[in-house]
Amino acid sequence: MDYSNNNRSSYSSMASQDEIKASLHRIDLKDKDTLYGSISLDTDDGGAVYVEHEDIHTLIMGTTGSKKTRFIAMPA
Repeated sequence: MDYSNNNRSSYSSMASQDEIKASLHRIDLKDKDTLYGSISLDTDDGGAVYVEHEDIHTLIMGTTGSKKTRFIAMPA
């Protein structure tokens, strides 16, 4: 297979930020009656967060003392 022409259809690539956001659910932080909740995966300037609303597993990696439990696990 010839990869020299950089034809994107011939190989895999990382998803763009827009492609990732399209697969997530947007939650307005001012809305008190949301039906979804999860770990926030992205934010925007409009006061909203993007969460994965499906039943998924999440792997949180960080060094000891990086507050993984306090900032991620406990609020979730």
